[in-house]
Amino acid sequence: MTTTTARQPKESMSKRVVLLLFMFGTVPLLILGLIFFLSFFNIQKNNITQLHQELSQRISSQISAKLKKLEGQVQLIGKIPIFDVDHVQEMEQAAMTLLDESLEYDTITVIDQNGIERLKVSRYYTFRPFELKTHKKDPNLLKTLDGQISYGPVTISKFSKFPTITLNAPILDKAGRINGTLAVGLNISKIWQLISAQQLGKNRYAYITDANGVLIAYEEISSVLQKKDLRHIKGVNDFISKKTEEQIYDGLEDLPVIGSHAVVDPTGWGIFVETPVKIAFKNFYILSGTILLLTFITIFAAIFFGYRFSMKTIVQPIRLLQKEADNIAKGNSKGSLPTGEDELGQLAASFNQMVNDLGKTTVSRDILIQEADERKRAQKRLRDSEEKLRNIVENSTNLFYSHTIHHQLLYVSPQSRELLQCEPEEAMVRWTQFVEDTPVNRAGFKITEKAILTGERQPPYELEITGLKGGKKIVEVREAPILENGSTIAIVGSLTDITDRKQAEEENALLQSQLIHAQKMKSIGTLSGGVAHEFNNILSIILGNAEFGLDDISQNHPIHELLSDIKEASLRGRDVVRQLLHFSRKSSQKKKPLDLGMVVEDSVRFLRASTPANIRFLAHYENHCPPVAGNQTQIHQLIINLCNNAAHAMKEKGGLLEIRVETKQVRERLIFADQILPPGEYVILTLSDTGEGIPHEIIDNIFDPFFTTKDIDKGSGMGLAVVYGIIKEHRGFIMMESRIGKGTLVKCYFPPTRTLSPPKSEAVHEALQGTEHILVLDDEVSIATMTGNILRKLGYTVDIKTDPVDAFVTFQSKPGRFDLVITDMTMPNMTGTSFVQKIRAVKKEIP
Repeated sequence: MTTTTARQPKESMSKRVVLLLFMFGTVPLLILGLIFFLSFFNIQKNNITQLHQELSQRISSQISAKLKKLEGQVQLIGKIPIFDVDHVQEMEQAAMTLLDESLEYDTITVIDQNGIERLKVSRYYTFRPFELKTHKKDPNLLKTLDGQISYGPVTISKFSKFPTITLNAPILDKAGRINGTLAVGLNISKIWQLISAQQLGKNRYAYITDANGVLIAYEEISSVLQKKDLRHIKGVNDFISKKTEEQIYDGLEDLPVIGSHAVVDPTGWGIFVETPVKIAFKNFYILSGTILLLTFITIFAAIFFGYRFSMKTIVQPIRLLQKEADNIAKGNSKGSLPTGEDELGQLAASFNQMVNDLGKTTVSRDILIQEADERKRAQKRLRDSEEKLRNIVENSTNLFYSHTIHHQLLYVSPQSRELLQCEPEEAMVRWTQFVEDTPVNRAGFKITEKAILTGERQPPYELEITGLKGGKKIVEVREAPILENGSTIAIVGSLTDITDRKQAEEENALLQSQLIHAQKMKSIGTLSGGVAHEFNNILSIILGNAEFGLDDISQNHPIHELLSDIKEASLRGRDVVRQLLHFSRKSSQKKKPLDLGMVVEDSVRFLRASTPANIRFLAHYENHCPPVAGNQTQIHQLIINLCNNAAHAMKEKGGLLEIRVETKQVRERLIFADQILPPGEYVILTLSDTGEGIPHEIIDNIFDPFFTTKDIDKGSGMGLAVVYGIIKEHRGFIMMESRIGKGTLVKCYFPPTRTLSPPKSEAVHEALQGTEHILVLDDEVSIATMTGNILRKLGYTVDIKTDPVDAFVTFQSKPGRFDLVITDMTMPNMTGTSFVQKIRAVKKEIP
């Protein structure tokens, strides 16, 4: 037996290679890179911080300047004498003019010294008297009454959905005393333009919060409408706490940013400018990557040469050891590894010795162990799959099910508690028990039957299901057949609750219809107003000359009767013009408290004489009905038009016309055409007839001017259009219900008023006579001539002009001889307003 004496190993070659790579490659590069990165990072951060501070301060200055400008405008408006809290009508006209001229104003509110809102006008909503509020101990109003300008908090307008801020300024009377507060709601939605990419530069964004950290301006308007509270952002929290240190934090978009902020005077808002860290330090990252790449190249080079150097001394002996280990595992090793004096050579000698000692007897159990392990892994995968499927089914928002070809449910997921209002075990019945017989459900049943018969997947369809407790849902059904030997044996599918989506679609369709109707009525109203004004000029000429002719000839003259016919026709034309003006809402009628029952009673008494005998009237008037604010002539015209329409519908067979006046509390919001009636107490005028009814396909056109189903000689089609205009002018609401052959029901809602003043008698005045000198200016020769003739007939001296430039030269030459100037408003070369300004510069007190 031969024994081998082990030699002491020399220094390890692998240790020398690793030590060489570490000392001369990695350590120096890491130290130099760390020092450079820290220096460059601080320089980059300081530059970005300085830029952010400049941008935020610049935006703050721009917004402050804008607010100061608006503050000056509102303060100037408060000094206008027309804003007297005791003259509501003049204030309302002035406020509406301001809203039209300044797009930044959303609302204008006038508040007296007691905190009571005397007037409130809005660009998007008409406030009613009972909607005006009383402010008690409002600190902003107290400041204003002391002569200070104050700002309210930022709010989202419930009408325009834009962010607004209220600017409060004192109202001064003619003596310079403070007698109220002018509160102007300013639309601040456009301040996001100051923080746009054009102002800030590329890859940088900004946003604005109020003093409490609530978002009020950002390029994503939905976040502003949600009034997001940003106090969780560290930069915003530091702004509220009045800290000024710059730092890196998670910004508005939940990404690490480097940011700065500035404060807006005088509102206390915060301007935040942020740049994502990955963009701000882009150059830093590029340089880091470059240095890192050089480091890897250096390390790779060291490894490559080390590899070539140590291949024969380390790698090849290790591969031989690995191969010998595989042979030992297979029982084929012969113990023939080459030996040497280093560690690997001695390890090879030990392997050879181990192979010789092991011998030739080896028992392997690897195959049995491998099979057992594989079986355990397969069972675990099956359990995991079942658990995942169960979690998906039980936590899904959909209901999953399966049923036989005879519609007997075999499985229902736990979502049955919400959709079917029962436990899954209670739902094991025919699924048709959960659906009622409706057209939608019949169509769905046919689709399921087709899937069973053909074995093909069908497109999704809708069902209306009814739970065991009566709850109704609209669901979308997606299902597929299960086949066996080419035949359907079951159906599997899912139900998705789409009830909310269907309701939203219906509401959206209704709102779209209202918008279209409102736009149509506005366009027709504008056209009608224009036609009315042009036609009125023509009628003025015809009627005036006809009256002149009647005054100048005797009643026995044959022309007298012809002129009377012309006058009568002109008066009928004037009534048509008034109807057009009422519809276009361009005329304003004085209103007073009216007993609606008495007006209806007077109208019915008038109608009985002109209505066919086969139509019966039945009237009901509620006792102690509150008065309504209205114009008696217009209300009378409304009743006459509605009753004439009802009588026309019953003229063939006769019938019953029932009129009712009552007071009711409306509990829910009502919608009809482009009208919306909020809940509240209303005086309701109801007219119902038993006539022919209105077809459903034309119900949307009944309020259109000149729309009629009557013959061409039976009506003008202006009746219901005038009714609609009167209702809108009285801030009321009208709705109709009609069925063919059953009649029509009309309801008119009027807001009540609590004061009923006695009727005032109107005095009749004689036409005034005079000898003064009057200058008449109108670009239409006929109207100017007719006006001059009327005045001359009353004794006045008249100069007639048709050109405003010529009229001004005449007035300027001898201003003292004229006592009065009558001028048209719309003329070529110069408007009536400009003409008045020019002549008052010559003679200040000329009326």
